[in-house]
Amino acid sequence: MSTSTLDVWFCCLHCKTRFAPFNNLIKELASHRSREKCWFLFRDNAGLMNVNFEGRKAIDQAPTSVKSVEVRDGGHTTQTDMASMYCSKCSAHVGWKIVKESNNHPIVHQGQYIVQNHLKL
Repeated sequence: MSTSTLDVWFCCLHCKTRFAPFNNLIKELASHRSREKCWFLFRDNAGLMNVNFEGRKAIDQAPTSVKSVEVRDGGHTTQTDMASMYCSKCSAHVGWKIVKESNNHPIVHQGQYIVQNHLKL
């Protein structure tokens, strides 16, 4: 029996709660890959669920705190303001929402999501 991409989800490492459907994945940000984790870029309408910002604030609302992060992809670098996202069940950090992107990056844009996936060694 085959599995469609509609049935594959990124899940919280700690409690296994589903939060990001695989079919809305844009690409892996290979410049942010290490032995322990990697970053995946998702569309701005990615259908994320079971995640929230600090203070359990819904991800469709404005975040209360953001941090400036340099995002690299291939030969392109951009400065972004990102808000951390957390699992709504266990409060583990699962990624970021890009609140602002400064350099007209060809792939990374405001409103997209970056999910941090921990790799099993």
